[in-house]
Amino acid sequence: MKSSLLPPRTLWLSLAAGAALVLTPRSAQAGAPRPPAMIAVASVSSDAASASWNDIKDIVFAARSEFETGLDRLAARIELQIQELEAKRATLKSDPTAWDFAMKEMRDSRAFFRSLASDVRKATTESTWNDLKEKVGLAWERSQDAYDKVKASTTS
Repeated sequence: MKSSLLPPRTLWLSLAAGAALVLTPRSAQAGAPRPPAMIAVASVSSDAASASWNDIKDIVFAARSEFETGLDRLAARIELQIQELEAKRATLKSDPTAWDFAMKEMRDSRAFFRSLASDVRKATTESTWNDLKEKVGLAWERSQDAYDKVKASTTS
């Protein structure tokens, strides 16, 4: 008399295949839409690439949240610029000393921008906020000057 149970090896293979199907996230399955987080990241990247200080410099204290959103786009743009420059660095055929020196300023300017952006978010009075906003603008200019210098050092 034959048993209706599967042989142990077949049973384990069936269980493993079923578990893989159940445990595979929908986003990894064929034809599934991208999760919202992935769409948001792509959107932030495209917004960041076109972000500009001119877009937010005239925002007033009463619209701080809009300004902070703009700061996030500027910070993301700096990150994209650094990624771009580091990719270019990997392809340099000449001595990278000038690049390394210029890139240090780029990283320092990013840190300065982040610090001031954090400070302006914490400002509780309009006068303090306006002072810090002006400094953030200068930090943005510094980061873009540094970006231009690094980019110029990678033309060879």
